[in-house]
Amino acid sequence: MPRINVRRSTKSSDAAQVSTVSTSRRRFRLPQVGLPGRQRSSRIEPPSELAPLPQDNLTLEMFRQAFVGLDLPAYGRPVIGITSAIGGEGRTTMAIGLARTLAYDLDGPVMLVDADLENPGQAARFEIPATPGLAEVLRGEMTLADVAVPVGDNLLVVPAGRTEFDAARLLRQMPLIDPFHDSTLTGGAVIVDLPPIVSQSYSVLAAHATDVLMLVVRAGVTPDDVVREAIARLEDRAPRGVILNAVRTRLPRRWRAAAATRRRRLRLRSSAA
Repeated sequence: MPRINVRRSTKSSDAAQVSTVSTSRRRFRLPQVGLPGRQRSSRIEPPSELAPLPQDNLTLEMFRQAFVGLDLPAYGRPVIGITSAIGGEGRTTMAIGLARTLAYDLDGPVMLVDADLENPGQAARFEIPATPGLAEVLRGEMTLADVAVPVGDNLLVVPAGRTEFDAARLLRQMPLIDPFHDSTLTGGAVIVDLPPIVSQSYSVLAAHATDVLMLVVRAGVTPDDVVREAIARLEDRAPRGVILNAVRTRLPRRWRAAAATRRRRLRLRSSAA
């Protein structure tokens, strides 16, 4: 699939960028939640270098705010799409964080699906086999339940699966096949890690396989006009909210330092276990 290269400027005079939740809310007129993280430069970091996974109460509450802001009905099994305008904004990290948070909170199982068939990342993150996965489901070879891999309490991951030259075709057909609204799957939620909207052509069609969308924006990096372009392309599937990743926090420095210390202790504790 041909890619659209979007130039990211480091000069504020070339393109306005959003750095705070209030500015993002005013410009895009969508519900917002900000995830604090490291803001180094406009150089694109790997997603793992952006906002932390839910390891402390503050981060958990941020993901909970994002979920509550979707204003979903209290019943059923919602299918939530997580996307971004272009790559490198922390979309996959945000999808993992939301899935892990909901796995703590919901009674039913939470399923995290890697729908970025051309650039999959979930299998490597969770150290599970890359195949079979969503691609095999979309070809009709397996069911979603067949390829879901348990990775923790109440959390399942569906990797992207094997794709060769048919990734674009499978993305285009995903809303027609609609594997996520299987009546045999009840309770919990499905989190779909979608491809970027502007840089991959069929990602807009793939977004129609979800009930609601959330758009991840890298604070202080992604130009406003690129975000507006993504929202415009979605048309009648406009995002229900924006996750502003690596946002500048107004918490006192001592609070931020204490939170960082807790995260380091949790990482050491989990690695020792």
